[in-house]
Amino acid sequence: MKYALLAIAASFALSTAAHSASVVIDFDGVPTNDLVNGFYSGGTSSSGATGPNLGVDFTGFQTTSGFGETSPPNLAFNAGGPAFANTTFGFTGFSFTAGFFAPGTVSVFSGLNGSGTLLGSITGLLGDPNAFALQTITFTGLGRSVTFVGPDATLGVDDFNFTLAGGGGVPEPATWAMMLIGFGIVGGAMRGRKASIRVTYA
Repeated sequence: MKYALLAIAASFALSTAAHSASVVIDFDGVPTNDLVNGFYSGGTSSSGATGPNLGVDFTGFQTTSGFGETSPPNLAFNAGGPAFANTTFGFTGFSFTAGFFAPGTVSVFSGLNGSGTLLGSITGLLGDPNAFALQTITFTGLGRSVTFVGPDATLGVDDFNFTLAGGGGVPEPATWAMMLIGFGIVGGAMRGRKASIRVTYA
């Protein structure tokens, strides 16, 4: 019984780990001074560079270097008008680092391009533009987009971190293997328990 409980606890821990998966974007692979565009969603940046398909598409974000970015060489900023990050997945948490030259508002919405329900936002001067600070938007629900609204070319951001809903869908092969091992231990422990009962009461 003790081993069965341990195996169940291990399986639960693995499941919890799978559900805390995240997508992190640091903008460092995008050529400096490019519009990010579809670089992280299977498309290209404004110069035609391609990147990993992480399921996040950007509108109005341009890369630059030389400020207080938390992961050199690049950061991104709102090149003109509102800037958007749209996702093909649902996310339940969002954090980033910021160094804003002027007050701005960052919001999470349930729909694309800032549509649907406003789930959460932060407003004000978010950090020193030469010393980026971590910012977290707390919200309930399932996010699909993040909007950045403020004066043009003043909202510097880096290291987007989306916490995926449900661990981002299908577990990776390694996770499946570990879960199967856990279930095997549970099954073996239960069979062993039944066998000992038969011996005891025979």
